[in-house]
Amino acid sequence: CPGSPCLPYVQAHHAYHMSRLTMLTDLYLMHNSFSGTLPSGLGEAKSLKWFGVYQNRLSGVIPSELSSLQDLTGFWASHNRISGSIPPTLAVRSSLDLQTNSISGTLPSSLTALTELITLGLQRNRISGTIPDAIQNLSSLWLLLLNNNQLSGTLPSLTALDQLQYLVLFKNRIGGRIRLNASAPLNSVLLQHNRLSCKIQANYSAHGANKSATLVLPGNAIMEELPDWLPMSSVLFLTVPSSVWLQWRLYLLEMVVGCGMVLVMVLVLVRTKLMEYTNLGTEAQHWLFQVYRTSARLTFWCSLAAMGLLVPLYVTGANMYECGIPITSSTIIYLIDSPGIEWAVAALACLYGAVTSALIQYMWSRARPTKLKIHSVPGRTWRQNLVLSLGWGSVLSVLSIPSALYVMSTSLPGDTNTLGLSSTLLLAFQELTGIMLALISTYAIPWVAKRILFLVDGHNLRRSADVLKLMLTGRLVVAVIVPLVATVIMNNACLAAWLRLWDGCREDDSFDIRAVRPLAGGSTQIVSHAQVCSPDSEYNSEYCPRAIVQVVGTLILQKLWFYCWLVPPIGLLSRKLKEKMLRRWVGGDEIQYCRSTACCLTSLAMLIEYAILLGFMIPLLIPLAALAMTHDLAALVYGTRHMSIRLSSQSYNVPIQYMWSCALLSYALVTWIFVASNMNGKWLVAIGMPISSVGAAVAISGMTRTSGDEKGESPGLLELAEPLLIVRTISARGQVRTAMHEPLRMESTSG
Repeated sequence: CPGSPCLPYVQAHHAYHMSRLTMLTDLYLMHNSFSGTLPSGLGEAKSLKWFGVYQNRLSGVIPSELSSLQDLTGFWASHNRISGSIPPTLAVRSSLDLQTNSISGTLPSSLTALTELITLGLQRNRISGTIPDAIQNLSSLWLLLLNNNQLSGTLPSLTALDQLQYLVLFKNRIGGRIRLNASAPLNSVLLQHNRLSCKIQANYSAHGANKSATLVLPGNAIMEELPDWLPMSSVLFLTVPSSVWLQWRLYLLEMVVGCGMVLVMVLVLVRTKLMEYTNLGTEAQHWLFQVYRTSARLTFWCSLAAMGLLVPLYVTGANMYECGIPITSSTIIYLIDSPGIEWAVAALACLYGAVTSALIQYMWSRARPTKLKIHSVPGRTWRQNLVLSLGWGSVLSVLSIPSALYVMSTSLPGDTNTLGLSSTLLLAFQELTGIMLALISTYAIPWVAKRILFLVDGHNLRRSADVLKLMLTGRLVVAVIVPLVATVIMNNACLAAWLRLWDGCREDDSFDIRAVRPLAGGSTQIVSHAQVCSPDSEYNSEYCPRAIVQVVGTLILQKLWFYCWLVPPIGLLSRKLKEKMLRRWVGGDEIQYCRSTACCLTSLAMLIEYAILLGFMIPLLIPLAALAMTHDLAALVYGTRHMSIRLSSQSYNVPIQYMWSCALLSYALVTWIFVASNMNGKWLVAIGMPISSVGAAVAISGMTRTSGDEKGESPGLLELAEPLLIVRTISARGQVRTAMHEPLRMESTSG
C-alpha cells in the first residue's frame, strides 16, 4: 500500500481484521514514511511468509506475537527506529534483517536453532554480549553481518559454515582468533577494529576472499604468516612477530655491541682495569656527579616500586588480545575487562601523581633561583627573538622528519600508498628511528642550539640557560610532541588519516558492497565505502590514547635503549680519537676538553622526563632510565679522570617547570585511557590524580620552606656549571696558543 496510511489502520483494527488475513503470505511496506509501532496483530496472519517494512520510521519493539508465525521465512525491518531486544522466540526460516536500528540486548541463543537461516543482518545496532558458540550450527548461513555493535567476548569457530560468503564483524570488541572454513566461497571478510589476534586459521590459497572487499589487519593483532587473499599481507608492521627473536633482535644487538664497545675502549684503547669504568665518582665532589647519583638512586627505587606493583597488575589484567605482543602485556595498553585490577591501578595512579609531584617540587624547592645581574650584556631586540624563534622552529621541523616517518611506518602500508613510500623504506624507519633520535638528541640538537644562539647574539657568551631551554624544548618536540600529534592524525585508532593515503580507498565505491537477497530477490547493502574509508565521521576515542602510548612509548623505548648501551661509549671513543689526533698534530700533553654541563643536564633531564611521562604506563622505561643515568655517569666520571675532560663550578638554576609539563601530560594520558575505555576507577583517576599531586606539592613545599628557614639557604639540587672555555689555537707560525675565556661577570643579589 505505497502512499497510503494502511499500517496505522491495521494497528487500530488488528483485533478484527488480522484474524481474517489467514491466507496472507507476502506483505511489503518498505520505502515509505510509516511511523508508530509494529502491530502485534500480525501474529494472527498465520500464513505470512515474507514481511518487509525496511526504510520507514517505525519505532517501538518487535512484538512477541510474531513468534506464532511458524511459516515466517523472511523478516526485513532495517533502517527504522526499532528498539528493545530480539524476542527469543522469534523464528525466521531464511532471512532476518534488522540492521540500522536501535536494538539492544544480547544475541538470543534461539537464533542458533534456526538451522535453515541463510542471511543474518544485525549491523549498526547496540547489541552487546557475545556471539554464541552454537552459531556454527547455522550450516546454511551465507551472509553474517554484525558490524558496528558492542559485541565482545571470543569469536567462536566458523569452520562449520562452508557456505559463508560474506563475514562482516568490524567495529566491535570481539577477541579470540579467526577460524574459517577452508573451502568456504568467501567474497568479503571485514573484521577490522576488533581485538582479534593469533594466527588466522583459514584457506591460505589465493582463491579465497576477494581482496578488494576484504580488510582484517587494522585494529587487530594478527600473527604471521598471513593468507594470500588478505590485503596488506606483506605489510609486516600490521602483524605481530611470531617469535621473541623477531621482536627483540635489534635491542639485543645494540646491547651486545654497546657492551663490546665498552670493553674495547677500556681494555684496548686506554689499557686500564674494568673497575675504573664502574667507579661512579663516589669520591668526586663536583655537583654534577652528585646530581647524577641522586637522580639515579631515586629512579632506581621508583623502578623497583613500578616493576613490583604495576607490572604484575598489568600482566594479570592484559585482556586486550589473546596473542598480543608479550612485552606490551606489561603495560597499560592491554589492560581492560578486569574490574578489580582496574581499581588497583587507579589507586596507584593517584599515588604516582603524588610521588612525581613531590619529587618535582622537592627539586624545585632545592633549586632556589638566584637573582643574577648580568653586566655589559644588552637584552635581545624583538627582531633577534623573531629570528631565533623562526630559526629554531625551522631546525626542529627538519629534525622531526624521522619521527613523522616513524609514525607513518606504523600506520601506512608500503607500496600501496599515494606517497610512493616503499615497504622497505617504512620498515627501515620503524626499526632505526630510535637510533636516529638518540643521535639527534645527543649531537645534532646541542650543536645547532649553540650555533643559532651564537648567530643571534654574536660573540657575547651569554644566557647559558637559553642553550639549556632550546635543547630541552627541541628534544621534547622531536621525540614526544611530533610523534604524539602524528599518531593522533595518522593512526587507525584515532583519526585514521592513513586511509586517505591508501590506494584501496582511492576509488569512491571500492567498498560499496551489496549482496542479492536469496529467495525474495532484491539486494541489500552490506557496507558502504564511507564506513571503511571515512572513519573520522564515526570517530571513537576508546583506543586512541592506547595507540598514542604504544607508538610514542615504543619510539622512546628504542631511543632510550640505544642511548643506554651505545651513546656513552661512542662519546668516549670519539673524544679519545680526537685527543690522539690533536696530540699528533698539535703536540703537547696539556690538551683538555670542556664537557658542556648544559648538555649533561639536558641528557639527565631527558631521562627523568621519560620516566615521568611514560613510566606509569610503561614501567620498563623507569629501570632503563636509571640504567642510562648510571652508564652516562660512569662515562662522565671516567672521562674526567682519564681523558682530560674538565668541568668548572659556576652554577645557575634549572627550569624545573619543564618537568611539570611532562607530569601534566602524563596525567592527561592516564586519565584519557581510563575515561575513553570506561574503565573502573575512571573518576578516581580523573579527580584523585590532580588532588594528590597538588596536595603532595604543597606539603613538600611547606616542609622544604621550614627546613630552609631553620638551616639557612642551601645550594640548589639541580644547579648547573657553565664550563670555562679552554681554546687552543695554532698561530700562523705554528705556535700553539692557549686562551682561557672567563664566563660573564655576575653578581648575586641573594648573598
